[in-house]
Amino acid sequence: MEKDSCDVESGSGRLCVLEQVNELETLLEKLVPLIISYEKESAQVDETKVVHFQEASELMTQFPLNIPDEPQDIDNIVEHVKGIMKHSVRTSHPRFMDKLYVGSDPIGQISELLAAV
Repeated sequence: MEKDSCDVESGSGRLCVLEQVNELETLLEKLVPLIISYEKESAQVDETKVVHFQEASELMTQFPLNIPDEPQDIDNIVEHVKGIMKHSVRTSHPRFMDKLYVGSDPIGQISELLAAV
């Protein structure tokens, strides 16, 4: 059996962590501008909908649920994120109201990110 390049026992654990840090940095560099743009669009109350609704059957054609056998490159992931954001409820939109809470704020968003790290 071939050892994984990130096998801690082989001594490559540090290299593996550095690869993951580099991947995280690249993802953040590409996604943070998208998130900022998304939030700014939400502030345009009359031009931006709270949700771009589509039926589940339509969404399933855009977002297949199968997991590819091969790793995906970061640009492909970013394209998927753009599609997901397009069809997600904009919880920071001023007209978003839910029975349990009203929206999202920057401190809560950063807190969620920090909790995931």
